[in-house]
Amino acid sequence: MDSEHARSLFLIGIVGVGMLGCGQRPHHGAQSATRTAAAGATATLSSGVSTSENNQLTSTDELTSLQAGSASPASTQRVNSLSTPRRGTSSAPKVPAVRDAFVDFGANTTVSDVAAEPEAELMYVVEANGVLRVLDTSGELPLLVRAFSLFPEQLGAGRGLGALELVQPDLALLPTQGAGFEGVAIFDPSTARSSDDVTWFDVGALSATWPAGARNSQGVDVGERPLLLTDVTGVTLVGDTVFLCAANTDAEGDHNPGVVLALRLDRQQQRLEPRALIRTTAFNPTGLTRFGSLLFVTNTGSFGQTGASIDVIDVQSAKRLSSITFPELLADGRVPDPFGPVVVEPSGRSGYVGSLQQARLYALDLQALTFREDFTLPSDSTRNSTRGLALSSDGTKVFAANAGDSAVNVLDVEQKQVTQVSGLRPASEGQVEAFVVKPAPDGKGDTVLAVVGDVPVQDRAKPEVSATLDRVTLQ
Repeated sequence: MDSEHARSLFLIGIVGVGMLGCGQRPHHGAQSATRTAAAGATATLSSGVSTSENNQLTSTDELTSLQAGSASPASTQRVNSLSTPRRGTSSAPKVPAVRDAFVDFGANTTVSDVAAEPEAELMYVVEANGVLRVLDTSGELPLLVRAFSLFPEQLGAGRGLGALELVQPDLALLPTQGAGFEGVAIFDPSTARSSDDVTWFDVGALSATWPAGARNSQGVDVGERPLLLTDVTGVTLVGDTVFLCAANTDAEGDHNPGVVLALRLDRQQQRLEPRALIRTTAFNPTGLTRFGSLLFVTNTGSFGQTGASIDVIDVQSAKRLSSITFPELLADGRVPDPFGPVVVEPSGRSGYVGSLQQARLYALDLQALTFREDFTLPSDSTRNSTRGLALSSDGTKVFAANAGDSAVNVLDVEQKQVTQVSGLRPASEGQVEAFVVKPAPDGKGDTVLAVVGDVPVQDRAKPEVSATLDRVTLQ
């Protein structure tokens, strides 16, 4: 960012905190419900959000103010070279596979995300309706430990959930999206039993005002007016600071400038206090990844447009250190569209990220902070989306699901060879929605636990349940 554009960032206020678990329900719209105000609050707006003008930070981004206020609710929506991977003569070795290893999901719902500590027994499955299912994966078949709604009411149309961030075994964060529902839920997944054990922080009343000349993804000047922060897509916690990214999709489906917010968590007062705001270098941030002292922010870019990037942020200073830029076009003429969190191999030298609309993996050089190469994944589908990346237990392979052909692909990072996990059901029998990779029970190889949705009625273990969990062990 040009230094001549540097301005003071005034944090006039931060939204209050809706505390689920303290006798409150989420408050939406301009209701006059009681909320916990931000630190130093001196006035109350009609939306019920307190504001203060005593917080000033220095920003190198083109932002004039960040303020609490009302706005029209936005609709929620969800090279250097082309490396041709050497494909084996067949898929990955045929290994023990169990279909319908677990089928006790909610009726007629889809799965939003899954998470698990590699060495731990518990697996967490978040359904799109806001129900969390805790599974014990220590045995041959996963067992349901408990299931409950994270929120007082199950989620309906227009509300969504982002990627579940398992910071540590007893701390999880979940971004929430939608009109009146933009925020972050924080809870202990290992002990939570109901929405009373979940604290929800509402960020939906925040708006950013940029200088004249700031443009949205359609080239329209959106400066000098408050723009509501929408589509919280990623979140993590570092020490006492919550970092979240927002894609800021407007009511027409266009993207306003994307942002990363750093908010200090006051655990005693159950409130968030402003720390910093960073404008992303490209539109539509869709993933947030912490590795050591760095955050990687995946900026997918607006649909079909060039200019994707990955911002590198220092968590201590909450400042952008650098950005990884992608070529305008790949070797095959396609536009790069990195999507979701970055998976970082153990040494920290390389990272990998999926693709919004392609059967493709992007490889990053995290030492030089450059785009390195991309890998085309085998697919017969014309509607691909590569997401849900995970590392093998030894860190030598990258697993990636392609929702288009319901496959989990495996990239050997040294051999640059791509295979597919055999044993999962074909696309005609469902679609892989999310998966986790855990060490195999005997410590040799890996076990893939994949949640498959949209299972046709004739292939369901339970007629009313369209999701199932398949298990495949690779040795």
